[in-house]
Amino acid sequence: MIALAIVIAALLLIALLRVGVRGEYGESGVSLYAHIGPVRLRILPAKEKREKKAKKKPKEKEKKPGTLADFRSLLPDILKALGRFRRRLLIKKLVLYYEAAGDDPASTAINFGRLSAGLGALFPLLDYYFRIRRRDIRTTVNFAKDEPYIYVSATLSLAVWEIVYIAAGLLLALLRKNTEKPKTGKEVKENG
Repeated sequence: MIALAIVIAALLLIALLRVGVRGEYGESGVSLYAHIGPVRLRILPAKEKREKKAKKKPKEKEKKPGTLADFRSLLPDILKALGRFRRRLLIKKLVLYYEAAGDDPASTAINFGRLSAGLGALFPLLDYYFRIRRRDIRTTVNFAKDEPYIYVSATLSLAVWEIVYIAAGLLLALLRKNTEKPKTGKEVKENG
């Protein structure tokens, strides 16, 4: 009886353990860390292997991470992944710094206004779909730079029991889909 109580207590502790991810996008590129209780694991960037010293060739203009165009290409994948955790995912901290910049001051100001309006519409949606504890959002304009700059950092967490709950729901949906018999053309006409 005591052994069963210990097993149940251990399972409850594991179920309440929070699993988290901290993602960051900025000048240094994309970085991603996983947190499992007190343990932190680096996922991205992968550890670089030491290579033999090769002769350095003069590089043409290197493209720096942190541009808005690069972030836009990542955004649909990020939103699709986060959408599956609706209201279960806790965003402990969300940081967004945006600096509008460009060659033409008028178009830079217009783009800054568009982004500010977009953020005004985006954050009520984020509040609806996710629980956000802290946020730090700043936007600014810099007419001296040629390209816009963006820095995004988010710390997300989810309890193990919530992961099991979401996975069980997906598994049941897949099982239902696989056990349903496909309707023949005759059945569709009769029901339709």
